[in-house]
Amino acid sequence: MYKGTIPQLNKEFRFPTKWEEITIGKWAEYQRLVKELQKNFVKKFNLKDESEIGQITTIEIFTQYPEYFVKLFSFWTGINNQDAFKVDKADILAIYETMNNLLAKNTSEKRIDRFVFGEVTYLFPRSEYDIKGNEARMAKESFGAMIYAFQQDKILEDLSKSRFDVVADQMAILCRPEGEQYDPVKVSERARKFKDLTMDIVWEFVFFSIRQTPRFKQLTKIYSQQAEAEAIKS
Repeated sequence: MYKGTIPQLNKEFRFPTKWEEITIGKWAEYQRLVKELQKNFVKKFNLKDESEIGQITTIEIFTQYPEYFVKLFSFWTGINNQDAFKVDKADILAIYETMNNLLAKNTSEKRIDRFVFGEVTYLFPRSEYDIKGNEARMAKESFGAMIYAFQQDKILEDLSKSRFDVVADQMAILCRPEGEQYDPVKVSERARKFKDLTMDIVWEFVFFSIRQTPRFKQLTKIYSQQAEAEAIKS
């Protein structure tokens, strides 16, 4: 956690520098904020469209669109916009650089199969192995949970639209305590709680989900007569 002060106001502020210091709820809010702020880039920098935003340098943003940095700083520290203008420019830029570094950094996958949250241990969807060591992913999941997991393409599409909070909903269905069966009634309450999961755990689940996608597409054929018929024709 980065800590700083505003000497003129005798105020202390802090902002996260690691994934484990950021909840999925906060990260989803941040993505929505950035998306909203970036809509102004096209007009301010005379761009063709938002695809050209990456061409704008930090110095250009700092001199022509300083409120962008101020709003990001206020979001992460809780310091209001007016007071943020009194913060040292190095501290203001530090948040921007920190978030960029987090996004650029290759988060190392630990391949965990469980996590502890609120003193409860939640398991990732369980797999089985045959005598040759071949893994059948999510083999022990119920049909209802599997059908939800088949929606990976939709989940990944939502992620690309900065709807990262959908992952909390997915985890609420697929990550459960030992022995608990899939129960739709429990999902809503758990999804609300999971908004406070930290991003280091969430990234592990995202990695896990992406690994499932190709096999899920193959498994859906088992439950689709149309797909089976097409397979026979081919």
